[in-house]
Amino acid sequence: MKRLRKCFCALILLLSVSVFAYSQSSQVMVPKEVFVGDDARIQYKFESQIDFFALADESLVSDGVIFLKREVLSEISELCTVKEARLSHEANGYLLVLTIVPWQPGEIVFKQFDLYRACGWKNTLASGFYVNLEPVVISSLVKKMNVSSLRPQMGPLLLPGTNYILLAFVVLLVLLAIAVFIVIVRLKKIISMCHKMKLSAGLRKNAKVTRKKIRVLEKKCRTDAEFACEWQHIMRQYLEYRFDVKLASVTSQKIFSEVSSRSGCLLDEAYENVLTEISSLFVRTDYIRYARGSLDSFLLPQKEHQAAFLNGEKKQIVTSSLSYIDSLELRGPYDKV
Repeated sequence: MKRLRKCFCALILLLSVSVFAYSQSSQVMVPKEVFVGDDARIQYKFESQIDFFALADESLVSDGVIFLKREVLSEISELCTVKEARLSHEANGYLLVLTIVPWQPGEIVFKQFDLYRACGWKNTLASGFYVNLEPVVISSLVKKMNVSSLRPQMGPLLLPGTNYILLAFVVLLVLLAIAVFIVIVRLKKIISMCHKMKLSAGLRKNAKVTRKKIRVLEKKCRTDAEFACEWQHIMRQYLEYRFDVKLASVTSQKIFSEVSSRSGCLLDEAYENVLTEISSLFVRTDYIRYARGSLDSFLLPQKEHQAAFLNGEKKQIVTSSLSYIDSLELRGPYDKV
């Protein structure tokens, strides 16, 4: 019962304070002359014994300032926008600062608003603490400048450095046009050069793979006939790609003539010498492959006529093959005929 009486007395006191809360107030607008679209601050000072910080929603209080709810203040006028409103302590009361943006020249009359609601106080039993702002006048820039007609249309303004950017862009376009023209004029040469580069890469790869296969063959454990057969297979593949000629069904004696006819009989002496030596190796390996048990393999001296490699002959064939490949590749990558 006592608590109820205290609450009732406090409510009566609060209502009585609200009635006399507007004893002294003053209002100033900064700057004094405001135009449409400018930011303006309305500073409203008033005295009150109410502790608005105790009543305010804690989420609205920060660093001794109450940031009032904008949705409440947006109702005070349709001729301006309230960007921010804050309430802070002053020496003898409070300072209410509203930052507004006016949208129409002339006098703006503000509707009164409840400061309790703006502070976020949710007590519905207490009467409101209403603030009545004085009207403010928004100046007209047209009248001040005595402008009666629209200005003529102006060209777009250039940002600093735009001229240099445009100049660089034009230079790039010119260079690009020159490059395209050169490509069109020399298209045939460019295609030929690309073809030669592709051919060069293929020839280098062909020689590299062949060298690797021959070195591996030397280390393999093969009979003389197997060694001769595999060596011929490796070298035929190399010569077929190198001279763009089919040698799978060509006999060893005709390899040189087949390559020569494919090139139009235009091989120089260095080519002829290398191919002659390779052909002789094909004949020798043919003898190792097919002469075993033949009459020729029993002729004397037996060491020279037997169908088997002499001591160290395999190594000599590998060394000679690598040397012949190097000699052919030294002629340049574009000698594929």
